[in-house]
Amino acid sequence: MSKLSQLRKENNALEKELTRENSSLITRMYFYLTASALTDLEVETIRKDLTGMALEAQERNDSFAEVIGEDYTLFCNELIANGRKKTPLTKVLDVVELLLYTGIALLIATIFLNGTLPGTAMMVTPAFFVSILFGIVCGTAVMWFLSRVVWGLPGEHVWRNRILGYGGVVVVLAGFLLLYSFLPTTELFTIDPYVVLVIGVVILIGVILIRRRQN
Repeated sequence: MSKLSQLRKENNALEKELTRENSSLITRMYFYLTASALTDLEVETIRKDLTGMALEAQERNDSFAEVIGEDYTLFCNELIANGRKKTPLTKVLDVVELLLYTGIALLIATIFLNGTLPGTAMMVTPAFFVSILFGIVCGTAVMWFLSRVVWGLPGEHVWRNRILGYGGVVVVLAGFLLLYSFLPTTELFTIDPYVVLVIGVVILIGVILIRRRQN
């Protein structure tokens, strides 16, 4: 088991000892940190420290929210400023990994929906590439949405932010569906989906292993 996996396992076990209020706050802080430029290992290390602080506050019957201040994002920003950041290579690998996950998921869905058999060529259209691009954008947007909107922003305009956030997602989805319906179904080229799928999975495993070494 890698150091990152071991640390995540320890953190998950520790968080079971938290009160519901503290667990909710730790979760919001975790998503906020995850959406930053910190490395995965750095995020988990900070998460362990925060959980320890929350447990100590519980033992003293103190409020963990008061310990870190009224606005947890300010506290997190200080941690982000002093934490270990992702290298340019790691950021590129993040994008490549998301691209591979999206492409593989779309390819598998296409195989099942079309009933494509091994050895049968599959037509690739512009819509296929737009779908992959949309998946990458959505993946990034969902992470931002979770960290900045769904888990709540401190302040008096929380519900306004949530409504605007949900509305933005609906508008983006509607725009994509409208664009997708007008995209040409022109055949760009054909592929053997099963061969491409195997190659994609192998590359994905390689990217994941490299990212782990980067952490």
